[in-house]
Amino acid sequence: MAFCKICACGNIIKFETRNSFPEQCPNCNRRIRDFITYKEEDPQISALQAQLPDAEDTPPNEPDLEASDTGDDDIIKSASAVKAYVLVAVSAGYEIVIPPEGGIVGRSGIGAQQLASNEAVSREHLRVTPRKNMGVIIQDISTYGTKLNGKPIVRNTPMRAELNSRITLYNEEFILQEKEVECID
Repeated sequence: MAFCKICACGNIIKFETRNSFPEQCPNCNRRIRDFITYKEEDPQISALQAQLPDAEDTPPNEPDLEASDTGDDDIIKSASAVKAYVLVAVSAGYEIVIPPEGGIVGRSGIGAQQLASNEAVSREHLRVTPRKNMGVIIQDISTYGTKLNGKPIVRNTPMRAELNSRITLYNEEFILQEKEVECID
């Protein structure tokens, strides 16, 4: 039985045993450790691929660049706005953008910069998997716990968080929102 991970660039990385994947995507050099591992025959793979760009559109290790129309050849960028789920901190006023492929929120994962000073938040606190128009599937993997709308969730039990849900990472409260964010490749 083979396994695979799907990078945000659309590249499928196949490997033989569950934990034998490479550290980076060979196509775009993104760190793929936090991407979900699928069995190679999983039907979700084709659905996820349809939502992501084709890996062949971006040459290996070269970002898709487009010259700015300002006439200045020194400025090169490619930007587009996409809808994304964000965790908005209630008291601190910052946001943590959840990538479309999901991942792990914590002091060493998604939101690491914002959560670094809060020792009560685990390095790997919450697994998040966005679902188009259905919210985010969350799974507590922390030491001190997570609450959804004020109620503690059972560790390693997937729960669905809808828009405007309150998610508390130990003592740090967030509201799940959706907004357009600018992606620069």
